[in-house]
Amino acid sequence: MPSHSAIFSLPIAKAPLSDHCVAMETPPNLTELFHVGRISDTDLDYVFLDRFHSAASEEHDHVIYGQSKTDWSLQATYENDSLVEVTAGPALTTADIDAIVEAINTRLAVTGQRVGTTVLFAATHVRGRYRQGNAFQILPVPPGSPTTDIIGGDHPFVLEFAYTGVVDVGLNMCRRVQAVRELELFLAGILDGRIHSLAFAAKNRWVATSDPVGPLRIGYQAEMYTVPGGDVDKMEFVETKKIDRIAFVDSGQFFWEPWLRGDQTFVLPEVFPALFQVYKQLPPSDRQRLSRAFFWIQHAHRVYLYSRSAFFTGLITAIEALNDEPSGGATKRFIDFLEKYAPGAGDQKERRRRLYEIRSQLSHGGTLLRSDQRRDFLGFTPADSKEIRETSEASSLVRIAVVNWLISRSKLSS
Repeated sequence: MPSHSAIFSLPIAKAPLSDHCVAMETPPNLTELFHVGRISDTDLDYVFLDRFHSAASEEHDHVIYGQSKTDWSLQATYENDSLVEVTAGPALTTADIDAIVEAINTRLAVTGQRVGTTVLFAATHVRGRYRQGNAFQILPVPPGSPTTDIIGGDHPFVLEFAYTGVVDVGLNMCRRVQAVRELELFLAGILDGRIHSLAFAAKNRWVATSDPVGPLRIGYQAEMYTVPGGDVDKMEFVETKKIDRIAFVDSGQFFWEPWLRGDQTFVLPEVFPALFQVYKQLPPSDRQRLSRAFFWIQHAHRVYLYSRSAFFTGLITAIEALNDEPSGGATKRFIDFLEKYAPGAGDQKERRRRLYEIRSQLSHGGTLLRSDQRRDFLGFTPADSKEIRETSEASSLVRIAVVNWLISRSKLSS
């Protein structure tokens, strides 16, 4: 069994032990004692909930833990979504403090790097391998796994990812979920918004359950996917020397002209390894903004088959998540952002103004795109052509702008 190193280089001060569960008139400085700012907010919230079993929040910057609103034990105060202070409530006891300090010392003790495994889905076949240092690895699904030959279908691939393990099994599960979600959004935002996982809460759908050549049978079935070996933790990445590497392609072609690739094989832009390095070095505020943009790109593609209006709105919202242009109205700031990170020539400026006007009309309920109002698909009019062109243009512009925004945060911008 590996030895458990302390989570901090300095020893954690322990609150004096007590045999009595009595409330205190002058509790110690809990913000310092619980090392707020040095332990992740998620870890502390996990420890607090495990101790007090309930939490409530009626104000956006406070969470109280304990039995009731008047008889609570602990208050956590947040600023800009970050925990900044922990204070005692009327029901807090010395035993509570001792238990929390003990949990920090033992259950949050780091056990080293662990490698988790999950399955994601892409719109193209993943037939090779890619390793991003000690961060993650993309692999094809093992032989014998369910697959599909449908063009643009949900093609499964394996994602191995590293995370820092601790003693507490439940907290390891939380860290796995966080690590997977962050990587899923990065891959979707940079490579293809159609990359996704199955929903966190399982969904049922009406599907055909019969054989294609047999009598039609319908069933209400749950989404499900697994591979041989399952979703397991391990200490190292899988050895992959016998699997060919995923091909790299010219970055300009990948982002500007993806349709020229022709085949249905998963590839990567040449700049991809550097983009991930830049992403990991971003300050927390920039990484959060970029993750929000990634979310809206992925969400847009997930709803495309249901509504092009929602698709279009999601794409433009991704730009707004990053846009910090200092002056002007919303339309001007949108145009200026695209001119800076996805420059164009000729009538590009007016066309981009049109994109934002469409977004404004959609988000305020003033209109719907033509395809959401007509479901007959019996013709192809100039209006249909214009809608396809504008949604396609928005998709290309958003991805280029997001990538260039990320590049601008690094030495790559030169």
